[in-house]
Amino acid sequence: MPVTSSSTDSKLVIKIGNRLNAAVRDEFRNSYEDSENYKEYVIDLQQTEFIDSSGLGLLLAFYGRTKLVDNSIKLQIINCSENVKNILRMSKFDKYFELL
Repeated sequence: MPVTSSSTDSKLVIKIGNRLNAAVRDEFRNSYEDSENYKEYVIDLQQTEFIDSSGLGLLLAFYGRTKLVDNSIKLQIINCSENVKNILRMSKFDKYFELL
């Protein structure tokens, strides 16, 4: 499954396929590139089984870009497997994103 996105008036949901790594960089960036009017961003990792340092870098760049626009924007990562959630916690991403 590629990277897909859907939105409401104030929320953008980005769904990631089975891998979050350099191979999906352009798709991931394109999913949020022109989205400056949202107050909430949700990254759905339900299908994601693998994340590497490139994937973590993509999330960090996403965080920097959204918080630069508006520091009050809410950022969530949802539906993580325990493996992926452990990687995010060990990498201290729970300081940047709400992990649900």
